[in-house]
Amino acid sequence: MDLSDDNFSAAAQRIAKQACQIALRHSHRLIDLEHVLLALLELRPPPIRRALDHLKTDTSSIRHDVSVVLDALPTSEAKSVTESQVQITSRVAKAIEAANHQALSLFSRRIEPEHIFIGILGVFEQSKQDRHIFIARSLLKQGVNVAAFKAALLRTTSGD
Repeated sequence: MDLSDDNFSAAAQRIAKQACQIALRHSHRLIDLEHVLLALLELRPPPIRRALDHLKTDTSSIRHDVSVVLDALPTSEAKSVTESQVQITSRVAKAIEAANHQALSLFSRRIEPEHIFIGILGVFEQSKQDRHIFIARSLLKQGVNVAAFKAALLRTTSGD
């Protein structure tokens, strides 16, 4: 996933790189929502960490559920998948589009990880795929949805 253009902050680019590494670890040729969510939960950029801590989120439980889903996805038939072969799904593109809208609505010059997190949550909440419903329920059990996360983000960053 190439997020190296000027629309993405350095932190968002690190998330993209981590999502790609997660896909490669699982021999996946496509980066989907779960790869990006796991990257966000593994790297836990400060705004996301503070908001999730404010919501008293057990991120290890969500990481476990995401890992279960990733382990169940089909792998590439090729012996090895290289970074140049990995592409994003239309769902990730939709989440990035939502992240861009979120960034613009907050007068941010660049897409940050927290914007991507909100975009991912929104796509999960709207998806009808069983695996996405499973992840959305896992997030909801922890009190994480778009509205709750945005409120927690506002509360925890208002002093920044």
